Amino acid sequence: MKIDHVALWCNDLHETAAQLFEETGLASAEGGWFETGIAQILVPLGNDQFIEIESVVDRRKWDEALASFGLEPFGRFLDDKIAGGPALVGYWILTDDIEAKARALGAEIMSLSKTQPDGNVISGRGTPPTPDAIQRGLPSFWVSDSGGMEVHGSRARVEHRVEPAGISWLEVGGDEQQLRAWFGPEGEALPLRFAGGSPGIRAMGIATEDGDEIVLRPSAGSLRVR
Repeated sequence: MKIDHVALWCNDLHETAAQLFEETGLASAEGGWFETGIAQILVPLGNDQFIEIESVVDRRKWDEALASFGLEPFGRFLDDKIAGGPALVGYWILTDDIEAKARALGAEIMSLSKTQPDGNVISGRGTPPTPDAIQRGLPSFWVSDSGGMEVHGSRARVEHRVEPAGISWLEVGGDEQQLRAWFGPEGEALPLRFAGGSPGIRAMGIATEDGDEIVLRPSAGSLRVR
């Protein structure tokens, strides 16, 4: 069981990507867009892991998508999260059997497709669906259905100022026993730090090849803890 990627939600994609580069030296590349009016920028972290910086770029499409699925509370939840600036909102765990995970959790499977900057469409599936997982502060399990590792976010071509070596840890809130039960025995190997309190991802550590560590804990005006 392995952390695949983390979502950093924001109001302005390129402004946040520029801020991340300035504060950490981590560069990024255009990641594509969804029919729901969301676009993303990818930050490869090494170890087949990445951050996806995401934002609404077409408010009309986004509002229509939320209304069509009765997800207006999810939209308000995300707006509240970034009222003071960019925020870590979710994380995804790689699985090789999404159907088994869905059965074990009693959850639905959500299919997603994204148009890449080159025009190709790639797809994947997650359980539980992203809106449910994020609002509950729980991770979603994920499998890619097209393109394989060649189109994985960790393979985006960028020029970092510092060379990342993967996600070293995630700090998560919520009930520790509930989270451990959610992952099952395999989850014991995940580099999680349980902080208690309200559920959801709070911070993340990113290892670097020079032995340093970048800590992201978004707060008003800053992304990185120095």
